[in-house]
Amino acid sequence: YKVLTPLKVLLLSIFSVPFYFLASLLAKKIIVLETDLKKQLVAFAYIDSSKIEYIPHGIDTRMKTFTRREARAQLDIDQSTYVIGYFGFIVPYKGPHRLLQLFLDSEKKLNDTNVYFLGGKSAHDQSAEYKSYYNNFYEKASSSKKILLTGFINENDLSSYICSCDVLIFPHTAVISSSGALSMAFTFEKPVLLSNELRGYAQSPDFANALKKSGLTQGDVFLDINDPESFIEHVSLVKKHREKYIYFSKDMKSRRNWESIANHYVHLMNPSL
Repeated sequence: YKVLTPLKVLLLSIFSVPFYFLASLLAKKIIVLETDLKKQLVAFAYIDSSKIEYIPHGIDTRMKTFTRREARAQLDIDQSTYVIGYFGFIVPYKGPHRLLQLFLDSEKKLNDTNVYFLGGKSAHDQSAEYKSYYNNFYEKASSSKKILLTGFINENDLSSYICSCDVLIFPHTAVISSSGALSMAFTFEKPVLLSNELRGYAQSPDFANALKKSGLTQGDVFLDINDPESFIEHVSLVKKHREKYIYFSKDMKSRRNWESIANHYVHLMNPSL
């Protein structure tokens, strides 16, 4: 399953650049949720950088959280099992198939480790190509007893499932937008690992500063999602330096809480306030 075929890339290039440029002429300000997206609009759509404002994805700090032990007791999960979580729809650009293959290739070396895919199939893509992708994913995931496919999770259970994980991995194939799922990981102060394709996130100043303050580097958080050795190495790093990874997520939660983010929007709409 290809997210973008060469023809689709060509057509997007032909039509999207003039669309974004013309739209920018009508806008007084353009808000982006990642600094990397601002750079792309300037470089590829020729938009005046002074028109573009970076305001990060807000984080809801009011959601009910549980300790790892409490969450596992609710879901009847063994306390001694190390759980790697994926949160989001099972869609190609988010890369769940990459994490699945990576785990299957590394399973024998990761004792007492399970992977939980917290999410179900897309409700929007009904194409035969996507159905084949999902069915293949489901069949391969079902081959291991160490893999859990939850399907769609209702809001009441979401906190428990995320809090039960030891680390959340985002194996995306590309930066499409700011990640709401990553924001949820920060909400619950979970350690995170991201694919190298998401390194653009580190260009956002709050992300870069939180990383530095936590004592972590980009190399500690971003990994080659196609390399089993890199995967095993990074899982080991999270286990060894867990407090640093938790500190990073806590700091991101503090920097991106909705109260602070809302002030940015208010100031943008009314600079005199």
